[in-house]
Amino acid sequence: MFFSEIYESWREIQYEKYEKIFEEIKNVNLTLGKLILDLGAANGFLTDFISERFINVEIVALDVDFRALKENSSEHKILADGNSLPFKEGIFDTLFCIDVISLLRNLDSLDLSCVKDKGVVILALPKRYREVFLKLLSRLSYEDCEIVKKFEINGSEREVVVILKKNGKL
Repeated sequence: MFFSEIYESWREIQYEKYEKIFEEIKNVNLTLGKLILDLGAANGFLTDFISERFINVEIVALDVDFRALKENSSEHKILADGNSLPFKEGIFDTLFCIDVISLLRNLDSLDLSCVKDKGVVILALPKRYREVFLKLLSRLSYEDCEIVKKFEINGSEREVVVILKKNGKL
C-alpha cells in the first residue's frame, strides 16, 4: 500500500512514540502477556521495538500491505484486513493498533473479541483524527473496555493514545 516506500524513514519517530507509550504502560502497572497482536504492523517497527526489550513474547504481525509485511521481522505474519480479523475469541493478551484506526473503512468493525478478558488494548493515532478516535472510544468504553489511561504525545508527530483493559463483557 502507500506506506511501504516511506515507512522506513519513520523508524526514529515511531521509536520515540513507543518509548512514551511503554512508559505509560509501566506507570499503570499493566503487563503485555505472551501473545501480542500488532494490527497494522507494516514493516515491523513495533515488532522490533518489543523484541529488543522483552523476552518470551510472540508478536503476530497483521497488515494488508504484502510488501511491508514481508520486511517485518515477526515469525508470525498474517496478510489480512483490520476490518475483518481472522482470529478466534480470546487469543491475544495484548493488541496494539498504532496509527491505523483512521484507515479502517468502518470504525464499528474494529473487533476486540480476539483479545482475552482482562487483556490490554493500546490505540494511538495522530491528533488530527481526534474526532474519529473519540467516536471509537465512546463505543468501546460502553461495550467491553475500561479506559485505563488517555494521554497525548507531543513529539515529532502529535498523537492521542489510549490504554484500555478488556473487562470481559463481550
